[in-house]
Amino acid sequence: MSPNFIGSAIRAFPPVRRRYGRSRLQVLVAGVIVSGVILFGYLGYVVSISLIQKGRETKTSQACIQHEVILVRAMLRYVRDYDNTFPAASTWCDSLRPYVADEGVFVCPLAPALRCGYAFNSAYSGIRYEPGRDNDKFVVIFESDGGWNASGGRELLPRKPRHHGVVFFGFLAGYVAGFPSSSFSELEWGPLPTGEFGGGIR
Repeated sequence: MSPNFIGSAIRAFPPVRRRYGRSRLQVLVAGVIVSGVILFGYLGYVVSISLIQKGRETKTSQACIQHEVILVRAMLRYVRDYDNTFPAASTWCDSLRPYVADEGVFVCPLAPALRCGYAFNSAYSGIRYEPGRDNDKFVVIFESDGGWNASGGRELLPRKPRHHGVVFFGFLAGYVAGFPSSSFSELEWGPLPTGEFGGGIR
């Protein structure tokens, strides 16, 4: 058998080992590509779910703020109609009910089981309000688990803040702001000076 014949046979039939190595590399590359697609798809899914959840939480927080703003403004309308006097703490929800279009504004979206998810600062119960003084910094309505006609002070704050560690408070100036528990000491609750605000029902 001539050397030329042997060379021709080798060229016609390449070593199996060489073909197998190339195939294994192709399979490896394909596996990496598929794994990458799966990984990026999973990451995209996780990010999408996170964004959707964050959007829902933001929406519920905005709804809670809106409800509390409505209640604060309803309180101020009540005060204006009743000779600048706040309602009695024991019936404040009943007193404000005619001033809101829907009883649903008393409900916090994150505490739907409560007929009212807010409380009234009892330091204002039945006292006269004198606009123009430095009383707009005082808390008048705040989030609470106390239910309908709940009234009091710090002791009625939710055991667990509903909005990522933040509790919303309504002020006499007609706005609502959120505070973490570490900032509760900055809030003004009263008791209010009787010389400025007059006596009231306790």
